[in-house]
Amino acid sequence: MEGVQRIRGLAGSGKTIVLALKAAYLHAQYPEWKIAVTFHTRSLKAQFKSLINTFYIEQTNEEPDWGNLQILHAWGAPGRSEQNGLYYSFCKENGLEFLDFRSAQAQFGLGREFEGACEKALAEVQHPTAVYDIALVDEAQDFSPAFLRLCHEYVLPPKRLVYAYDELQNLSGHSLPSPEEIFGRDDQDRPRVRFVENSSGEPQQDIILEKCYRNSRPKLATAHALGFGIYRVSETNTRTGLIQMFDHRQLWTEVGYKIFEGRLEEGSEVTLARTELTSPRFLEAHSQLTIY
Repeated sequence: MEGVQRIRGLAGSGKTIVLALKAAYLHAQYPEWKIAVTFHTRSLKAQFKSLINTFYIEQTNEEPDWGNLQILHAWGAPGRSEQNGLYYSFCKENGLEFLDFRSAQAQFGLGREFEGACEKALAEVQHPTAVYDIALVDEAQDFSPAFLRLCHEYVLPPKRLVYAYDELQNLSGHSLPSPEEIFGRDDQDRPRVRFVENSSGEPQQDIILEKCYRNSRPKLATAHALGFGIYRVSETNTRTGLIQMFDHRQLWTEVGYKIFEGRLEEGSEVTLARTELTSPRFLEAHSQLTIY
């Protein structure tokens, strides 16, 4: 794989598993590569280490070389190796000032701590030193584009970067922009990253994991209906009770819904439902439903 790859799917669709498998496979195939795996939730570190270790042993009957395959928090801090993070490592490698949470909050304000720290680091180094052969980013919906750009700058050509995210599970309330917007344009005003149509036999750049293995159809549809306010009574002088909506309407079908009636267009009524293809029936058919 060369360049940037995006993996999208709901919670429970297997994004973390896919990234762990990718890391283990690439480490087995290219043991000399420097591989970085990073994420937002600190508790994911132990899960990633366990998954990667298991997958790697299955392929090689050996333990991974954790010097080359590094599982890093996104932010990090100086001190023990367990505290290392991608942003801290980037600052250290490029001779930049490292900002901890309090310092970043003082400079950039509440809610922009990590985004501001990453933007500052990128602005202060014209030609960053790249270290990793590939970086894999989980929970990308909880990061700003600045962190993804930092990861992109921190990998060697041909700039292998894989980022996975869930459009419906983010802390900021905003969807991630397109790859062209995230990674910007070069000196000739061309997008640094551009996804092209899939070619036969070539790795896909944009992968959608449609199946959700964690929650049944009734639970998912109910959660989405509540989260978007689909059946909320509208206020006076408003046309809808919706409290939020996707920036791009096609995301409804991309996350596993099918149009049963109507049109998925602004101002039109539409009926959406999940199918057995994207929500396996065994998740809801294994036991008798009892309502109290």
